[in-house]
Amino acid sequence: MSTSYDIKPGTFKYIESEIYNLHENKREINRLRMEILNPTKDIDTNIVYGPLQKGEPVRTTELMATRLLTNKMLRNLEEMVEAVEYVYDKLPDEHQRVIRLKYWNKDRKMKMEQIGAECHMHRNTVTTIRKNFVKAVAIHAGIK
Repeated sequence: MSTSYDIKPGTFKYIESEIYNLHENKREINRLRMEILNPTKDIDTNIVYGPLQKGEPVRTTELMATRLLTNKMLRNLEEMVEAVEYVYDKLPDEHQRVIRLKYWNKDRKMKMEQIGAECHMHRNTVTTIRKNFVKAVAIHAGIK
């Protein structure tokens, strides 16, 4: 998945951190959804949404749907998780293995040489796969 799209080093690090945290982000999405759908205390709709206007949601279901759709943190996490999963699913199997070993290997943090040896690739090939993956995620997420 080669791209000629260059991103800034800070953006690259940000995208990489989101890739490293994919599983934590999924858990955070579930936690946020549960928190929105089951608030621990009653939220005063007059404070959160202001006084009710004609045409504004007044039913509990409508309020919950509105909260789910308007929560920026939830939306951003969902977009990033979707971008990472979409790009990952499009990779060939040997590239997926490189990405799994680099970002989601729970046992140990592996160096490029170790990943290359395990995947029977040169270290430079592993580095190229990693860079192209991060760039593709950035493009899919609309981040430059």
